[in-house]
Amino acid sequence: MHASNGDATAPYNVNTYSIIAGNEAGFFAIDAATGEITVNGNIDRETAASFTLTVAVHDSGFESGNQDTATVTITVNDVEDNEAAFEQDDFTGSVAENSAVGTAVATVHASNGDATAPYNTNTYSIIAGNEAGLFAIDAATGAITVYGNIDRETAASFTLTVAVHDGGFASGNQDTATVTITVNDVEDNTLLSMSRLTHLLSLKTLMSVLLLLLSVPPTAMPLRRITSSLSPSHSPMVLVCLLFIPLLVS
Repeated sequence: MHASNGDATAPYNVNTYSIIAGNEAGFFAIDAATGEITVNGNIDRETAASFTLTVAVHDSGFESGNQDTATVTITVNDVEDNEAAFEQDDFTGSVAENSAVGTAVATVHASNGDATAPYNTNTYSIIAGNEAGLFAIDAATGAITVYGNIDRETAASFTLTVAVHDGGFASGNQDTATVTITVNDVEDNTLLSMSRLTHLLSLKTLMSVLLLLLSVPPTAMPLRRITSSLSPSHSPMVLVCLLFIPLLVS
């Protein structure tokens, strides 16, 4: 900073600068002769985004009380000095098998001490355990969702490795965490297949017909011709069918 002075000769035209307020922590220094302000301490953007100093100037022709003052506003620019880090090493989640694509499973979160973008912008990714592509992660929020067909009978759980890095560091400088996902079972397997059910119904129908034929009285002429066509050699076979069919359909 600079102050004008109308006097022509020293000491009357010699200005002296000083910081008189706003520098209680001693972060700044001022050159008394030139008015140049420099850093004199550790400045942290995450602690203070700006500083307001009051500076004074006086010359040797007046007492120090006779001085002019001005305000200096100093803005602190953010830099990458805090890496993204997960808040815990292990996360858990659960999902029912056969859940629709997009179903929420878990959310991971990382802290970041920086104040402004891109240094405080976290980017999430799955780097291991998702070879089948059954899960997806939102790069901005860390939300993990279903992305494929999950079958409890194929896998009861999954263990994913997730990573986070921010815009101020290269992707190689990242933190990692583990996400264990439990797959909840649902009823998706019937006791009988359709082909087996059809087979059993056919056996029941055959048994009913045989029972009907054997219960026909001799006087029932139309059915008598059917039953009379069963030779004595057929009778054992009919008896075997009647004995074993209930076992097959039970």
